[in-house]
Amino acid sequence: MHKVKIFLRIFAIALLSFGFVIQIDGQKAISEREPLMFKTLFPGIEKYIKFPVGIEVDKEGNYYILEREEQCIKVFKSNYNYSHKIGEIGQGKGELYNTQDFCLDKNGTVFVADSGNRRIQYFSSKGQYLGGFNVQFRPRSIKVNSKGEIYVTGNADLKNNTIISVFNKKGEVLRNFGNVDAKYKDDLIKIVFNKRTYLDIDQEDNVYITFEAIPKFRKYDKNEKLIFEREIKGPEIGRIMKKAAIPIADHKKQIVSNIIAITHDIRVDENGNILIALGAPYIYQYNREGNKEKVYHCYYSENGGKKEIGLFKIFSLGSTKILGTNPFTNCIISNKKIKEDFYEVLN
Repeated sequence: MHKVKIFLRIFAIALLSFGFVIQIDGQKAISEREPLMFKTLFPGIEKYIKFPVGIEVDKEGNYYILEREEQCIKVFKSNYNYSHKIGEIGQGKGELYNTQDFCLDKNGTVFVADSGNRRIQYFSSKGQYLGGFNVQFRPRSIKVNSKGEIYVTGNADLKNNTIISVFNKKGEVLRNFGNVDAKYKDDLIKIVFNKRTYLDIDQEDNVYITFEAIPKFRKYDKNEKLIFEREIKGPEIGRIMKKAAIPIADHKKQIVSNIIAITHDIRVDENGNILIALGAPYIYQYNREGNKEKVYHCYYSENGGKKEIGLFKIFSLGSTKILGTNPFTNCIISNKKIKEDFYEVLN
């Protein structure tokens, strides 16, 4: 009997040790960074783009790039040649100011979050002004679902503790959803930045948001019911925290707090994988259940060398490519299957 107890104890210790090894191996696998080597996609793009902050691709493979300096969207054909622009700087119809984001609907209509003018505008793919409407806040991020409903974030109205507003093309508010985290409701700074979010909608009309200054992301179903909220965790987050922060004054409390840009964008690929661009040279990939699967370490290849690169916006082209924008390298592209090229650069 005594020998049996000893055997069972040894077996239990071995089992626990085995489980611990599996856990460590699993953590190690997730923390291993897969290199993404970005290369310039558009030859001579510096003639047309000076400060790219957003990118979309239509069904024909044409590329739309938000150019912040000129306050317009530059369109490039599928062969990467420049085609035309949409909008120009100003305050009139079809003009843009301090534009934060844009998107395409299933028909190729271009919707723009015209933040400086506090309105939403939409254009044909050729650049023809089709309509628009004013909003009571500065729109930050914008997407359109399969029904043509316009989802917008950026509402900093402290009386409305929701994150996402849904409009029709007439500008009528259909509904609001996405509660602000309760623990931030009494903090002016956090509640404002809680609403500085990035947005995406998948093919099934599930809605995804990530917070710029709070390490969390959420998934809602097509009925806008919260499926889950996950905290963004990883050693790369620590690197972000060491970066210079944005000072924000709270006049009511007479203090200044530092708000750090933790994330820059969220995208969902055709397989339901959730990609989050961090405020550093990393992209976290989560599966549709919200479990982290990969960490991409982003580099830019230029003149035979390489350097780390952080992305302002990303766009997933299936399971093979990720597009990204960066104001210092212009528009770039990465192919997930070029590890051999990456190691050639290293050597």
